[in-house]
Amino acid sequence: MNTPARSPGSPAPVCSGLPTRLVDQSRAQVVPGTGPGHIRAGIESSIDWLEIVEGDFVTILQGPECGPSQLNQTWYRVSYANVTGWMSEGNQSTYWLEPVD
Repeated sequence: MNTPARSPGSPAPVCSGLPTRLVDQSRAQVVPGTGPGHIRAGIESSIDWLEIVEGDFVTILQGPECGPSQLNQTWYRVSYANVTGWMSEGNQSTYWLEPVD
């Protein structure tokens, strides 16, 4: 599923779950201690394309986008090792991606 980019200047959506901490064109790290990260084809996809080791870094390309409400997740389009796909920042209680200064 390809999620269209919002028009420049449009406000980011407020998704259920934890407040987002990531921004476009920044780097993020898979939070150590939370298990591997997973890049997927789309926000509603349940098929993982690639598993990312804890502590590895991704580049945020687009987002945030709200996932299905029952998942309480905020999603970002990311790039990692020449693969582009979607990752969830976390759920209602745990961050899986964190910003890198």
